[in-house]
Amino acid sequence: MRTYKRISSISNDEEKLDVRKNLKIASGPPPSSVDNLLEYAVLKSMSERLRISSIERQGSKVAIRFHPETPIDPAALVSVVRSRKALSSIPAAFSGWKSLAESSFPPQ
Repeated sequence: MRTYKRISSISNDEEKLDVRKNLKIASGPPPSSVDNLLEYAVLKSMSERLRISSIERQGSKVAIRFHPETPIDPAALVSVVRSRKALSSIPAAFSGWKSLAESSFPPQ
């Protein structure tokens, strides 16, 4: 139970790596499902900080819905997306939904 609480409190990659290291010491290399859980914990924490309402994956696309009070500037987001070759293009006008092929960009 303590391990699940620790995983649910992960807020960044450094904490994720620390938890993974401790799991590896305690019981050997974790299976991919545990690595996925660790990644999910980081994503959840980042989503809460950025006021992301939902993240949905559809094939190779990811749709991200932001809360109206998100600290992310929509114009800056569009600029980042358009500058990255791995990301799909976003229409000039959008209403809170952004479809991306990847979603790793830092907030301003």
